[in-house]
Order: sequence, then C-alpha cells, then structure tokens
Amino acid sequence: MKMGRSLPLLAIALVAGLLMVLFVLLRLFAAPTPAESLEALTATPDWQNVVLVTVLVGISVVLFVYQLGWGALRVTATVALALALGYLVTIFFNLDTANRYISGEFRVAL
Repeated sequence: MKMGRSLPLLAIALVAGLLMVLFVLLRLFAAPTPAESLEALTATPDWQNVVLVTVLVGISVVLFVYQLGWGALRVTATVALALALGYLVTIFFNLDTANRYISGEFRVAL
C-alpha cells in the first residue's frame, strides 16, 4: 500500500478499534455517569486484566480493518448475516421439537 492511501484507512481502523474498546467497557461497566462507570471498573477485582483483554480485542479490530480495508465490512456483514440466518433456522427447527417435549408426545418405535 502507498503511504498516502493507507493513512485514511489507518485512521478508520484506529477509530473502529477505539469504538470497540469503548463499547465493550461500557457494556461491562455501564453506569449513569462516566464517573460511576470508572468507579465500577476500578471496584472490580483484577480490573487491569479486563482492560488489557479489551485493549487486545481493540488492537485485533485495528489490524483486521487495516489489513482487509473495505473487505472487512463485507466479511463482517457476511458473518453477521450467517449467524442471524443460523439462529432463525435453529429456532424454526426447534419449535416443533420443544412443543413435543412439553406435551409429552414422544413415543418409542421399534
């Protein structure tokens, strides 16, 4: 990659990684105010390890986006769509089986 073309991509990758770190930390230690979130974070035993793992996840997002470029969006969308489709198909197939278990309709056929 040429340096001039990779700078905007690097900026997008860094922003995506930072957003991922903030998203994970806010989901783990959500509070009404940022001061209360920080207090909840530091009150957790071994909170440094939680932050370290979250930062490593952010770094992996930065590398993912930087290496794949716009292909990262396509890969992420494909995986999300596949997971959603698998979830819906699993729900569809399990509806009838779950009802049979509840109503006790299973019979042994030899």
